[in-house]
Amino acid sequence: KTEGKTIAGYEKIIELTKKIKEIFEEEERDYEAEAKRIVTNLEKALEEGAKKNYVAEGLAGVGTKESMELRERLLKE
Repeated sequence: KTEGKTIAGYEKIIELTKKIKEIFEEEERDYEAEAKRIVTNLEKALEEGAKKNYVAEGLAGVGTKESMELRERLLKE
């Protein structure tokens, strides 16, 4: 096997690496959208009478600006 040992091989590796980075960047954007959706749904649940403890548990693992603001709001109430 000579793949990776020639200029064409290195170019192929670089091309594949770029594609992998693009995939991970897309997943990151999807994560942010999902995290915002979670926070929005938890805020709605809180407005509809959900217990604060359950809303706080639902925020576990969500690390966005919106989730931090909701946590602060829950602590103040």
